[in-house]
Amino acid sequence: MTSRQHFAFRLLFPAFALATLGLLTTIATTPAEAQTFSVIHTFTGGADGGVPYSGVTVGATGTLYGTTFEGGTNGYGVTFKLTQRGSDWTLSPLHEFAGGSDGENPWAPVTVGPNGALYGTTGFGGSTGGGTVFELQPPPTVCKTTTCYWDETLLHTFQGGANDGWGNYEMYGNMIASYANLTFDQAGNIYGTTAAGGSSNVGVAFELTTSSGGWTIDILHSFSNNGTDGYRPEYGVIFDPAGNLYGTTESGGMQQESGTAFELSPSGGTWTENIIYNNFGLEVYPTALIRDQSGNLYSSTGIGDLEGSVIELTLSNGSWTLSALHNFFSNCLPQPLARDAAGNFMEPVSLAADWMTATSSS
Repeated sequence: MTSRQHFAFRLLFPAFALATLGLLTTIATTPAEAQTFSVIHTFTGGADGGVPYSGVTVGATGTLYGTTFEGGTNGYGVTFKLTQRGSDWTLSPLHEFAGGSDGENPWAPVTVGPNGALYGTTGFGGSTGGGTVFELQPPPTVCKTTTCYWDETLLHTFQGGANDGWGNYEMYGNMIASYANLTFDQAGNIYGTTAAGGSSNVGVAFELTTSSGGWTIDILHSFSNNGTDGYRPEYGVIFDPAGNLYGTTESGGMQQESGTAFELSPSGGTWTENIIYNNFGLEVYPTALIRDQSGNLYSSTGIGDLEGSVIELTLSNGSWTLSALHNFFSNCLPQPLARDAAGNFMEPVSLAADWMTATSSS
């Protein structure tokens, strides 16, 4: 039986100029579905933040949570929530980053933890400048003021070096931070990646576990620019039902700048890396992975040989095959995919300003 997957793409101005958040609504079920787009908040760069680079995370009640790279009282970004009342959305800042030891400039989205708290990372700041991992909890008493900030706890400050990650690196004269979201296992341990740090200073996959009231970092894998491994894992990791982790690297692979998709498998207290795909093409830059119930993996790509695409990786007879489900145009800069409960994909894309839809059969 042939099923149809539907894709809807928002083409936006360059990512650093993003100043609005919008909602995409499906209003028809024909193969080329009509779409509507509504702006739900325009950022001012003040207390509400500015440059919402990482998009939003949907909470259990439909509340949207996110971060901004800039803005807030101190200019170092904020964590916010957007709550819907009727047709209106209200933004409430939850934390304004102070810089320094508090961390600054979060690029990555937040994750809703098993306890309902928000977890995320900053790309810069902390006591060493390499970024932080933070937790935000609602205040223990009912807030009676207009703005109700949440209580922040710093879980980890990245130190760099062989035994820790580092949240940012320099490329072409620009400082770039990790987009990586955090994920949890059933025991409440936290997993993620950093774009630098580790034994080769090109990124790590890590686990944070609670220990004596604090958190301890364990490096699951240090990536290496050795011609075989990928490096700069910018987009975090996801689990499969067997407890294996999957992710992508921005660089490495057969053409060095093509990137890789990797699997980390636990065994006897250690993790073994298996590169499941390493030939995306020159300067493709695969983003975060999404896994469906059949075990297929989906990602979006940047510029290069695939010219900005939505791709699928399918496992068959022990090897992974890549398919391009939709191709954009050259110099297109997709951001990570989002997928709703119906299996539809949505994605923000830089360097244009119009809507387009596409369908793909599978």
